[in-house]
Amino acid sequence: MTKMDRRSLLTGLAAAPLLLNSALGPSSSRNDSAATHRKRTLNVYLHGAVVIDARGPCLRILAPKTYQNNNAPAHIYRAGYLPNREGGLVTEGEPLVLTGFKGEPSAFSPDPTAYPCFKCPDLKGDQDYFTLVAPVPRSICPLRTISLDSAKTPFFTDTDFTNFESQNLQNLPTLLRLDYTIRHGEKPVLVGSDWQDSGLDPVIIHVRAEPGDFQCANHNAMGSIGYIVGHPNFGINSNYSKCDAPTVVEEEKGFLEICYEHLQGCDCTGNPNLHPHLPETSKPANCVGVVGHP
Repeated sequence: MTKMDRRSLLTGLAAAPLLLNSALGPSSSRNDSAATHRKRTLNVYLHGAVVIDARGPCLRILAPKTYQNNNAPAHIYRAGYLPNREGGLVTEGEPLVLTGFKGEPSAFSPDPTAYPCFKCPDLKGDQDYFTLVAPVPRSICPLRTISLDSAKTPFFTDTDFTNFESQNLQNLPTLLRLDYTIRHGEKPVLVGSDWQDSGLDPVIIHVRAEPGDFQCANHNAMGSIGYIVGHPNFGINSNYSKCDAPTVVEEEKGFLEICYEHLQGCDCTGNPNLHPHLPETSKPANCVGVVGHP
């Protein structure tokens, strides 16, 4: 099967997610756990700079390729939920599909007052590292927000704000969470990864497109985001380039914050002097996601 055929197949499965139970075989279609007999919440945390394509009957989350000066990847790409919340590595060019449940029945209506939104007739997907296809969520929750400064300086800079709907954004999220309702008989599956439904409520998935090395912590991914939405000069205003937002719960932490605290085998654990860029790991230029819609 060609890569394009596989991409088309996975996109189709996401648009009709309950068909996947039979496609995966008997062990997946028989959901005998207690978790399938009650309504639950699924939280999908989107860490790092991504574009959420809300133009169709399902969502596409585009994770862009971002590079260091030596053309090495500046970001890591992980998905799932391992013991330290780091997730499994995603293969470049291979799509992921979140399925096994219906999601919401109508197209998603984004809120340009809560997170950056573009009206996009088209999105450029030729530079994405991977794509996650998912059902329509009941909401997108903005987290780790940064407030406008006392001068009310806009968060973003660009020479052309055509189709940009969030010029009056009051709080800038550096983390977005997709919230889903998992209904009776449904069991979420993340095709293309090793993630498995824990049966907990809420059940949690992390998707990461963020710095994987402390030396890349101050990388700027906004150019990659701007390319996808057709705004190559899109960027964070310098007034906010060094801002960060604290976490409220453990799930909101970025990969390097987790790594610094307790990831097994990391040489940085407990020694802040080894990595002076740690305070920059949650800066907006690495962490802001945007939504494109019709």
